[in-house]
Amino acid sequence: MPIISILGEILHIPNTEDDDGRASKVEPFPQLLSTGVPRRTFLARVGTAGISAAALAAGVSPALADAKPSGTRSRGRRVAVFGTGVAGMSAIHELVDRGFEVEAYERFAMTGGKTRGWSIPRTGTHGRLDLPSEHGFRFFPGFYRNLTDSMQRTPRPERGDTCFDSLRWADKWHGFGAAASLSPRSGIAIGLPFNLNEKVDQRQLGDPKYLATVLIKALGLTKGIEIRQVPEVLEFIQRILVYLTSSDLRRHTQWDAVSWQKFLQLEGKSNLMQLIGTAITELIQSTKAADASALCGGNIFDAFVWNGLGVQDPGTTFYLASLLDGPTGEVWMNPWRRYMESRGVRFHTSTSLHTLTLRGDEIDGAIVVDSSGAQRRVDADWYVSAIGTQQLGPIIKRSHLAAKDPKLGHIGGLGAGWMNNLQFYLRKPPSLAYSAVVVPDHPWSMSGFFLGFQWRDRIAKRYGDGSVHQILSLIVSQWDTKGPGMTIVSKRADRCSRQEVFQEVWGTLKERFGDLDPAFRDDNLIRWTIDPGITWSEGNHGVVRNSDPLSTNEVNTWDRRPAGPTGIKNFFIGGDFNATYLYVGAMDSAAEGGRQAARAVVEASGRKAKDVEVFPYLKPAAMNGIWAEDKRRYRRGQRNIFDTPASARRSVVADLSPVVVDAASMAGLHLPK
Repeated sequence: MPIISILGEILHIPNTEDDDGRASKVEPFPQLLSTGVPRRTFLARVGTAGISAAALAAGVSPALADAKPSGTRSRGRRVAVFGTGVAGMSAIHELVDRGFEVEAYERFAMTGGKTRGWSIPRTGTHGRLDLPSEHGFRFFPGFYRNLTDSMQRTPRPERGDTCFDSLRWADKWHGFGAAASLSPRSGIAIGLPFNLNEKVDQRQLGDPKYLATVLIKALGLTKGIEIRQVPEVLEFIQRILVYLTSSDLRRHTQWDAVSWQKFLQLEGKSNLMQLIGTAITELIQSTKAADASALCGGNIFDAFVWNGLGVQDPGTTFYLASLLDGPTGEVWMNPWRRYMESRGVRFHTSTSLHTLTLRGDEIDGAIVVDSSGAQRRVDADWYVSAIGTQQLGPIIKRSHLAAKDPKLGHIGGLGAGWMNNLQFYLRKPPSLAYSAVVVPDHPWSMSGFFLGFQWRDRIAKRYGDGSVHQILSLIVSQWDTKGPGMTIVSKRADRCSRQEVFQEVWGTLKERFGDLDPAFRDDNLIRWTIDPGITWSEGNHGVVRNSDPLSTNEVNTWDRRPAGPTGIKNFFIGGDFNATYLYVGAMDSAAEGGRQAARAVVEASGRKAKDVEVFPYLKPAAMNGIWAEDKRRYRRGQRNIFDTPASARRSVVADLSPVVVDAASMAGLHLPK
């Protein structure tokens, strides 16, 4: 698998009007470092401030540590959940399964949050459904566990299966590949293999030399690399090894305080290495590598590497990635809502949370506002927020909640980025064997999927008027950048009109890929839409706003993040911005955050119920010895075993670890003389 192939794999993880665009530092707690400290004693001694770093120092999972409520007592079963994206729906599902009565409130006209889907009115003819549209494509890496567990527990009576059965695994895809661009006026078609060519011995992954050798082979670094590029490619491998072999304690302290760009030591590197280093954060989480913490960027890589090397639950089927076999709303989110409704959940759409009212140390009510501006009161025993930081921050301020829990005051300051899509409805599908589009070299950073190739039904047969045979869902990940590589306009996306955004994106696709495939030509474009979360102050012009930004994980923010309970006894927070195992703004982080909130409600209620399980992404047990040693080294103030000091650098070759050099030789890749 060449370098661009691994890029192709990691670039992808996810009620409108028709635009009618027709072709037109955290120090550890040394006094608590003993792993023998009981959890209850540990929490009592540390309190809630700084608990995440302290928990890691004591060997306690941060997600579980923060999940301990401030007090337990028996009271009612009524829960008000605000927000019905993946986090909200996950919390609802777990609470309903444990006998709680849930009412859910959603500010949009439909449930689903960023995973909502809708139809374009009056586009279906002769018994076909209206053309589908959605916030963006849905990509499910094989390391997603919280989300897929919920999907397996969501039946679809009309199909006699569950939502999980709509996942089309990569090994069932035919002719999968990508149209990729690494420079203006050029595009290439590449294959994206999803399985390793050799068997990985899980028992040997704890051997650094074996791990380095496998990693070099897995990334395809023995092929297509110019000899002059070998040293910095191997240095990149060494930096990845630094992260893979770092303990959780080091990750959540030292690496949370360093940007991903600085961690990879990208300054002065070639364009290829700059691209590899920055694409993972920009196209996965809409965060610049200079802003994203190494904890975030490293965790993304960590999860993909272990999944790619075949680490999995015993008895499960291995897969690297999957896509849905139909529109998101149709095959997943709508069935999930219907199942929850059948279990007694009441959904109130077009209804936003405005204020939470305090009495003593508890919430005694909430004020919601409907689409007409009318306010009403909501009463419940437990209150769960599953809305984004940009909406929750002002609510916390209006409600004066930080007076009871100062940590809540940080919520509105957590990072958020724009990661919104355009959908292009095409007359003919691509003629070459690829299904993804990757344009990481453009300042706006674009990536997308052709949706229909994995769907059960052909688009033209089931949707629209029969003329649309393929839909390209393409995400713009950087709305606040401009520079070399622009095609039509010379502005940031968030300074463009609606038409200018379309012109730049479609113009870039035509320039990069028009000569490669006729699918990227004007006469093949029937219509287009843009994410309804993007609006303009003057119709299609003026100030650009985004009502649905994506949370981002920036430097030194780990200890500011919620993990379920708060200092207010009956108020809980769940979202992709929580302190989660994966720690990236992704669907599985949202699912985990929702489960954290549900777990905290169950514990605080004192009800006897099955524990709400929170799944970390899987890591090889063979690495436990390396991580334990790194934890000891960190406590002694020592570097990670692969972390050579850049300040003493004489040359890249001189600073490479002997383990990496030997591994390169074993993999058939040799340093230049």
